[in-house]
Amino acid sequence: KQSMQKEETLPEGILEGNIDGFKKKEYLYKFAVDKWYEKKIPKECTFETRFVELSVKEGEAIIGGYRNNYRKVTLEKEHERLLEELRSKLDKVIKELGGSVFVKLNYRSPKDVAIEKGNDKTRLSLWNNMTQLHRSKQTPRRGDQIRLWLSSLVQSLQCRNGSEAVYLLTHSFRIKQDLSEDLQYPDFFKSKIVVRRFNPSLDPRFEFRGFVSNGELTALSQYEAGIFFRDVFQKRQKYQDLIVDFFNNTIQEPLKDLSNYVIDFAIINDEQVLVVELNPFHAQTSGCMFSWKNDRDIILNGPFTFRVESNPQNDGFEALPDFWPTLIDDYKNAKVRVHAIFISCYVIFFSAVFGFLLTYECEPNSRTTY
Repeated sequence: KQSMQKEETLPEGILEGNIDGFKKKEYLYKFAVDKWYEKKIPKECTFETRFVELSVKEGEAIIGGYRNNYRKVTLEKEHERLLEELRSKLDKVIKELGGSVFVKLNYRSPKDVAIEKGNDKTRLSLWNNMTQLHRSKQTPRRGDQIRLWLSSLVQSLQCRNGSEAVYLLTHSFRIKQDLSEDLQYPDFFKSKIVVRRFNPSLDPRFEFRGFVSNGELTALSQYEAGIFFRDVFQKRQKYQDLIVDFFNNTIQEPLKDLSNYVIDFAIINDEQVLVVELNPFHAQTSGCMFSWKNDRDIILNGPFTFRVESNPQNDGFEALPDFWPTLIDDYKNAKVRVHAIFISCYVIFFSAVFGFLLTYECEPNSRTTY
């Protein structure tokens, strides 16, 4: 019902064979950030946002940058110029937002870049986070390692200038895929770069996904499905009350024309609820701890159900991409090696000092004859 009808798209010049694809594009665009930011949801209920318009040529330049990075296809001079101009435009917007932002398209984000094995920013962030945990002298659990890994992913997506932003956009398959689909209909190209103020208090543990059917919040899930977070489990009733109250009193009315949608929430500093984004109400959107097939009746009709992981054994470590557990083990092994080297140096140093003092005390005359 929310998609355009066939007779509505034909007069706009969409070819017969492209109608289904265009209808899908128009449906997805209903949930784009620029469709609901300011116009629907109060600004204080989400992250401060700016929009950078993209031309068709700039969209093609970002795809060209992606192909240059991964397929070693030579970047055209025109694309180089456009990407440099894009860096300059983003520099200005990033400064307006305080110098620290998160960038995405109005559809999806480049979060796939953060998970890549070769992402030095994520690796360095993870190393620093684990070092801080080590210095706190806490006994780390595997769950702590997952928490630090998730935080590192978020931190690695933080951009401080246009160059970092363009790097993410030109290295993301998700961004390349969205732009490619949008460019199939250049006359209806709607992609924009969304620049959002980065909130250092955002913690992936406290992100939740809600399902709204016929305007009612029917289901709510922790976003990181299948991972036990002790704080979330212990405070689940508090978080449920915060989100339900926020939805009923702040979000439900402004979004009533959408009727069916998936909405992501973040709880900041254990008390403030913010909207992260809206998503299409269909099975291609992750159900998190719900199954679109098995929990269909709950998602569509309720009764309201809130799910969080309750089993402490489900720490999520096995779900990590193969190379990340190895990286974490490398860190721990490196710490062991550093400690061993330090202890060895400590022993050698004080043995030498002790030996020197002992010799000095035992042979005073031989030393004074010189």
